[in-house]
Amino acid sequence: MNPVNFYQATTTDRDVGCTEARGVDTDDDGVYEDILVTLVNAYPGYYTSIRSYVLLTSDSIPAKQWRLVIASADGSRVYYKIYENNVSLISDSDGLSVDLDGDGDYDIAIHWSDNLGDLLTPGGPAARFEVKIAVLEGAPEDSTLQFRFHLELIQWNAYKANTPQGSSG
Repeated sequence: MNPVNFYQATTTDRDVGCTEARGVDTDDDGVYEDILVTLVNAYPGYYTSIRSYVLLTSDSIPAKQWRLVIASADGSRVYYKIYENNVSLISDSDGLSVDLDGDGDYDIAIHWSDNLGDLLTPGGPAARFEVKIAVLEGAPEDSTLQFRFHLELIQWNAYKANTPQGSSG
């Protein structure tokens, strides 16, 4: 199944950056588990945000927003697994810095909405989750950067036992 392009990003003949965020069905079940983010010609200081909505169907059991996983574009390398109780250990006011191209310099800083651990109920309202991205000085010029993220849910009564204390996963 081809991913859906939720935001039609277009480029122009001007030297400007743009962002594309697409849902990706990683297991061919018709549900988009990941969001693939592509930053095209993004320069230091470029800023964008992506909003995603999570909801449960009426036949589900309650779940909690367990962790945010940030990975390489192909999903083969996990940069971080962020839980509610370790956010302050791996992030500060400047965001969580990530080296996407492996050159040793941080390329982007990521902030996310503060709702890890929130409860989602069957048939209840959708929960909004937002990721904000800033391109840093270490980003390569005139290039395309990609990464993916997904928000993992866990059964509400298994949340505490499966959330490591003070670990970035």
